[in-house]
Amino acid sequence: MNSEKVKQGNKLSFHIQYSSIIYSYLCNENDEFLLNGMIISLYGMVMSLKRNDCFTEWNNNFNSFRSKFMGEIRYDFFRTPSQANGQKNYHVRILKPQVLEFEDVKDSLNLFSSVTPGDVSAVVEGISTLLVSQLTSGRRVHINGIGYFSLSVSAPTIDDKQDFDACDIQIKGINFKPEATLMKQMRKQEMHFRRNDVSHSKELKLEDLLLILENFYAEHDSMSFREFCIITRLPHTTAYRLLKQLCDGPNAIIKHIGPRNASVYIATKYAPWNL
Repeated sequence: MNSEKVKQGNKLSFHIQYSSIIYSYLCNENDEFLLNGMIISLYGMVMSLKRNDCFTEWNNNFNSFRSKFMGEIRYDFFRTPSQANGQKNYHVRILKPQVLEFEDVKDSLNLFSSVTPGDVSAVVEGISTLLVSQLTSGRRVHINGIGYFSLSVSAPTIDDKQDFDACDIQIKGINFKPEATLMKQMRKQEMHFRRNDVSHSKELKLEDLLLILENFYAEHDSMSFREFCIITRLPHTTAYRLLKQLCDGPNAIIKHIGPRNASVYIATKYAPWNL
């Protein structure tokens, strides 16, 4: 009898949390971190109910809700450079995702475990100190369930080994190899991919580009990098590369003026609309 009451109580508690997540999402549509944190908390409740064999219906609802409201992974196609056969090949890259800041990490961990945000800060600070001391001592650091950390270095190219000086070796970065179990868990997750709204593989014909620039300069004396991205609807990397081409050569149609870090461009006398 008591066991049955516990099960009913767990069901009621789960139902309340499930309803509160939906309510919170409706009231805070833009607060993804709040939503994700509550979903993590709800997942802990699902696992608790699983141990009592009374969670099937709510688990199915949870998975459906998670699939609908958890974030999408944005991707796009990028041109693969230097193809020997001259063919245009493309490869897929994940675009810059939204960053889960450390404060949100601490709050999320606090939701489904007994550790406090202060505990998380102390542990992370200790791991950071350990990584510095061990990696700079030539060791590889393994954190169980996460992966392996190792040092990455760089040095100038030399023709003769006798000319090499160890003082020229510089720290390039930190290599990370994820744990096999972590990758296994990742591959089990249901992920939702969506192509980016602004295509990185978009090609703009020269005549169309010149017409866009002519219309813009008819009303403006100069153009910023941001304005160029807006009027051409090109991503930053493609726009920057195209601007460098337009500014290149003695007969460049636009010219960069001002400090190097100031992205202001004016039309030159060689621009077709100025001829």
